[in-house]
Amino acid sequence: MTGPLEGLCILDLTTGVAGPFATKLMADFGARVVKVEPPGGDPSRRDGPFPGDIENPEASGRFLFLNTNKESVVLDLEDDADRRVIEGLVAQADAVLEDRAPGRLSTLGLGYERMKVLRPGIVLTSITPWGQDGPFAEAGYLLTDITAQAFGGPMLWTGSPEKRPLRLGGGGANALYQAGAVSALATMIALFRQGHEGVGDHVDISIYETQIGSRDRAAPYVLNYIYNGTEPKRQSPGAIVVVTGTRPCADGYVNIRGDGGNGPRLPVFLRMIGLDEVMDVDELAADPNIMARIKDPETAGIIEAIYLKWLNGMPKRDAAIAAQELKLIAAPVNTLRDLIAEPHFRDRGLWETIDHPATGPLEYPGRPAIFGCSPRPPARRAPLLDEHREQVLALAGLEAPARPPATDERRLPLEGLRIAEITVAWAGPYSTQLLAEWGAEVIRVEPTSRIQPATRWAERVTTRQMELERGAAGISSRGSYPDYEPGDQQWNRNSGFNSQARNKRSVSMDVMDDEGRQHFLELIKHCDVFIENNVPETIDRMGISYELLREANPDIIVVRMPACGLSGPYASWRSFGTHVEGMIGHQYTRCYPDGHPDEAGDVYSADAAGGTLAALMIMFAVRHRDRTGEGQMIEMPLAEAFIPYMGELLLDLGMNDRDPSPWGNLHRTHAPHNSYPCDGDEAWVAIEAETDEQFAGICAVLEMPELVADPRFADAKSRKANEAALDRLLDAKTVAFEKYDLFRRLQAAGVPAAPLQNAADRLRCPHLAAHHIFQEVHQEATGTHLNIGPYWRMAGTPNRIRRGAAMIGQDNEYVYRELVGLTADHLRDLEDRHLVGTTFAPGVLPER
Repeated sequence: MTGPLEGLCILDLTTGVAGPFATKLMADFGARVVKVEPPGGDPSRRDGPFPGDIENPEASGRFLFLNTNKESVVLDLEDDADRRVIEGLVAQADAVLEDRAPGRLSTLGLGYERMKVLRPGIVLTSITPWGQDGPFAEAGYLLTDITAQAFGGPMLWTGSPEKRPLRLGGGGANALYQAGAVSALATMIALFRQGHEGVGDHVDISIYETQIGSRDRAAPYVLNYIYNGTEPKRQSPGAIVVVTGTRPCADGYVNIRGDGGNGPRLPVFLRMIGLDEVMDVDELAADPNIMARIKDPETAGIIEAIYLKWLNGMPKRDAAIAAQELKLIAAPVNTLRDLIAEPHFRDRGLWETIDHPATGPLEYPGRPAIFGCSPRPPARRAPLLDEHREQVLALAGLEAPARPPATDERRLPLEGLRIAEITVAWAGPYSTQLLAEWGAEVIRVEPTSRIQPATRWAERVTTRQMELERGAAGISSRGSYPDYEPGDQQWNRNSGFNSQARNKRSVSMDVMDDEGRQHFLELIKHCDVFIENNVPETIDRMGISYELLREANPDIIVVRMPACGLSGPYASWRSFGTHVEGMIGHQYTRCYPDGHPDEAGDVYSADAAGGTLAALMIMFAVRHRDRTGEGQMIEMPLAEAFIPYMGELLLDLGMNDRDPSPWGNLHRTHAPHNSYPCDGDEAWVAIEAETDEQFAGICAVLEMPELVADPRFADAKSRKANEAALDRLLDAKTVAFEKYDLFRRLQAAGVPAAPLQNAADRLRCPHLAAHHIFQEVHQEATGTHLNIGPYWRMAGTPNRIRRGAAMIGQDNEYVYRELVGLTADHLRDLEDRHLVGTTFAPGVLPER
């Protein structure tokens, strides 16, 4: 075996970023991917970055990174003879990915109905801005990375309240990469059913909706709004917790979570920085209102001064290491040059050198995951244009292989797949949410004898008044509660948890306890997959090694998602997604060009990327097991899963020795490319112009015809050189427009534009309404509310939310009686001893 996807054949009809990233992920893990390029090649060959900034279609960093391990052939879909070749390739393929306008393939005689004839059971994945139908698709609106983030992502909530809202990506294409990862996952889910039942489907990916459902604040913050009307706001540094966030140090910035993500660790931080020299930390720690005390302006000022003094003269890596040694959450805010020099990733062999005739050898970001039994094959360079014509034409001329007959039954594709999870925070639970949505039975294993930190937020001491104050301040981190009321089951009512727990089961089981561990191993005998994303030492204390799990179930697939890996200097590090994005260079490159990293705000794009890719790695491993009977362990560190999203920027560093400065909303070549103020409070629109025609359209809508003739803006190069002046001129005009009115006018003029939508806007969006993204769901602890349902579609497989968020211990009877095999009396005994229950054991919860 050379990879978990050996034997899989994928036909890639996509260009740009989203589709090619999807097929890259499959090609890198062993699938044969045939890339059909249009005459002249994939447009990303002209995107750059280029060595020496000299345009060369064979040397584009974006193309080279996104197309490793693929074969290239040039075929014209508009040409009858070429289309017959493509039909021959469809007959050989297991799946086809395409990104033409909705219905375009059908008008060429190569739509899904035709593909099903050529290859019974084919999976077709269509990746478009808005999906195959709906009002925005029918209007032909344009969508780019920045406008996707404006419409559906967390852009309005990112950055400083004193400046423009910030997109993610640091000059890359974060929304498009995330859409590509989702597209790969959706394709693999459909292929799972194809492998078992011979049934294919037409997968409909809307890039807009991959942002709406993203774990990086979009989904949890919208549910928070649904629960109590809180509209998130960009926060000034230190506004949420004075000791948390990014601070300057000797050689840059460091991000330390002073409360450890959990108030009880706050005294550890205060002693670390030396506060005990000027204040009685023991007295402060004994105060049950310590979190409120440290926000008192006088106390906060003292703490901040001591903290900055402690950091003064200390290198950022040393500061992070000092905090991590005390089990605080911390990371340096690295530049990309810092990242590639990090000893931890060097020790782990993350980087791989790939030689290419147009660039010579360059270091590329390596694997997002390590497979124990079906390792990723060695990387092959991206193809030259039309390099594999002879091999591809030979493939198209082969007789179509015999396919087993399809069944008539059509279930959710993952029905029959059972997954046990011990996951915390965001990334791990998100990965299983994506699989539960499409039919997998996901069982959350969670204790009631102790609290899993930063997950259900049972450790929070809060009241309705405190939640009202947080809501008034626009703070949605850590979630909130219906009508701001924590109630007597706040762990079942938290919006942050409930946004990712739908369609799941929960069993209360403490694996730290010997008896609980034995019950867990009995459960594992009935599971296909076990996934966890804890600090490695937590799993070590549980005593559930891969070897032990394999003894219980030789075919088990185990996925571990530590922050930085199971080996290397940072193996024991604790991190939230925002610390990971600082460590891998994303925070630095996405901050304001004229600002500092502490203004960029906390984001959790690493959780969105890691959760999606963990689900994808599970599907890769399940395919391998279906073919070979072999389970395995997969190690997928959160940091290493997110680094590929920075791929083209890292290649620019390798090509040109250019460490990207902060990009903010800027684009490598396009101007304007920014967020602009509109009429109203926190009303903004994102606007982008790639061509002279689009710039002329902007000038016409804003009634600024003189700019077209202005030599400063005469062409793309001139606009880029003068974009600061151009932005000021546009600001003065856009501020008079209502954001939706300006969006519609610009789109009618052929300009990519989008309003920066808040939570209420998304709930009113006519396009999302047409796709029924928001669906009512009932949960006993919260009542009936809307939630975000499945955010891609399969034409032949209707799907919706089937179950409300899992309440703790809700499925004890099912798991213990039907799977573990306990008698009713045994289960009652466990409940009497408070080892099993639907609420926390006495003494576990903090005093409230």
